[in-house]
Amino acid sequence: MNLMKIEIRRAVHEDAPNIIHAHKRSIRELCSKDCTAEQIATWSELVSQETHWHQDIDQDLVWVISDEQNRIFGFGHLQFYENQGAELAGLYFVPEVVGKGNGKKIVQLMLHECQKRKIQKIELSATKTAKVFYERIGFKQMGPMTEIKIGGKSIECFRMQMILN
Repeated sequence: MNLMKIEIRRAVHEDAPNIIHAHKRSIRELCSKDCTAEQIATWSELVSQETHWHQDIDQDLVWVISDEQNRIFGFGHLQFYENQGAELAGLYFVPEVVGKGNGKKIVQLMLHECQKRKIQKIELSATKTAKVFYERIGFKQMGPMTEIKIGGKSIECFRMQMILN
C-alpha cells in the first residue's frame, strides 16, 4: 500500500467505525499467528461497539494513525487510574504500517502524558504477538505468562510494566 501523508492525532467520535475496522484487521491479520481461529473470531467480534469507543475517547486518551482521507491505520489507548498508575489498554495497527515506527511514536506520546501527570508506572497485558515490541521499547515482564478472558475464550498474555522516572 502506498500511503499518503500520515499523522498521529487524538481520536474523535467520528473515528470510531474506522478504529473498529483497523482493530479487527490487526487482530485477524497479525494476532492470528499466535491464537486459534476461534480465539480470533471471538476477540475480533468484541471490538465492534461504537458506543464503547465513544466512551473511551471521552474518558481516556486515544490516538489514531490516519491519512489525509481520514482512513485509520491503527490506534493507541491509554487509561489512567486513581492510584497514580496507567494502563496501556491497546496498541493495534494494520499490517501496512507495522514496523514503521508508529507504535514507538504513540508510546512516546503516552509516556509524555504519564510524566506530565506524575505517573510512576505504566502497565499492560501483551499478547505473544506484541511482547517483543514492548520489550524493545523498555517494558519488563512481571512474572510468568498468564491468561486473560476475552468473550469467554482464554488468550495467553504477559503482564508488563515500565517504571517512569
